[in-house]
Amino acid sequence: MESVYIRTSDACKLLCISPSKIYKLTSAKAIPFYKVGGTILFKREELISFVESTMVKVSQPEIDRFDLLSPFQEAA
Repeated sequence: MESVYIRTSDACKLLCISPSKIYKLTSAKAIPFYKVGGTILFKREELISFVESTMVKVSQPEIDRFDLLSPFQEAA
């Protein structure tokens, strides 16, 4: 399968983050990227792998507990 390279704007849409956050991640070398001339490119598959490797799993009881709270009720 060929690698699909995407630009910063498409990476922002894919990751649902702002361009400034993408630039912070690239300058910290925390996210995989390629620089061709002055253009920053990303491999779509590597971004997806990056997200999957950094995800934190939330257990179901935590989600249910907060779904049941009223916006006017304080958490116990």
